[in-house]
Amino acid sequence: MTIPRSEPIAQERKGINYSDFPDLAKFLRRYRTDLDNPLSAFNNLDDSPMFQKQVRYTEQMTEELKTRCHKLNKGSKKYMDGLGEACNVDFIFADALEAFGGGQDDPVSSSIGGPIMSKFVSAFREIETFKELLRSQVEHLLVDGLTQFLSEDLQAAKDARKRLDKATYAYDQARDKVASLKKSTRDEVVAEFEEALKNSKSAFESSRFDLECRYIL
Repeated sequence: MTIPRSEPIAQERKGINYSDFPDLAKFLRRYRTDLDNPLSAFNNLDDSPMFQKQVRYTEQMTEELKTRCHKLNKGSKKYMDGLGEACNVDFIFADALEAFGGGQDDPVSSSIGGPIMSKFVSAFREIETFKELLRSQVEHLLVDGLTQFLSEDLQAAKDARKRLDKATYAYDQARDKVASLKKSTRDEVVAEFEEALKNSKSAFESSRFDLECRYIL
């Protein structure tokens, strides 16, 4: 089988034009996996400047969000600690009121307003309960949620970005190898390079799709 090939020329980030390689297109058609690989729908997409601009913009927004989340997380922890301390103070004060005269049915307690103090004791107990509930909600909704976002979600996005950079480099290398093929190159070498290009492009599209999904979510 003779495969017509052009001399290597400088190319931008474009895919292979298989109309220039009719025999090669027939050869690769046998290895299509459109039905098995759902990412094959993205095979015709290019790593466009618009996509790169959107990635950079999203990364800048992510860094800004990270800074704000750090500040909110720090403030939430301090507020949670303050609520815990306030609960202890309310508990101690309610105990002191109760020991002084609240709830004690004796002449001294009655003479110093024990029944009225009992109402204050109940009020401080209730305030303590609500403060403890607020503290637990701050811990669960803010502190734990922000900690997970900063330590897991953002890190996962960074890892996805690294995988995309690695896949992009491998894809560029594979395309450069295919573009540098000469007329004297053996057919099996051409097939090997084309298969490597196909695999690297699939990995690139998968990494890009994963990064887009993480930024959207």
